[in-house]
Amino acid sequence: MAALHVLDDPKKSVRVARFLAARGERWARTSVEQIYRSAHAAGPDGPLPSVPEDLIAAAVEFEERYGGLAYRLGPGGNHMEYGLDGEAYFRWTAEHGWSMPALIDGSWT
Repeated sequence: MAALHVLDDPKKSVRVARFLAARGERWARTSVEQIYRSAHAAGPDGPLPSVPEDLIAAAVEFEERYGGLAYRLGPGGNHMEYGLDGEAYFRWTAEHGWSMPALIDGSWT
């Protein structure tokens, strides 16, 4: 079963719902096929020969839930964008374990 996109989720908090109703936009998201085609990973010892299925499943679930979500925090500001942006890349980090840059780079904007 596909994850419900955050913009469509009736169970999100009232505060989040109000914010996304006022500022949220839905942009294109990465397809499941593209996630499988682009999946690659770097472990602590370098690139992996193949990406574990559970990492790909996590990327698909993340993209179904948040992919294509965009909003501006203020008038004329840059959009905050969420999603894989066309590529499923995984890396091992000492701080987070297996991660995708899409999970931790949103605050850069």
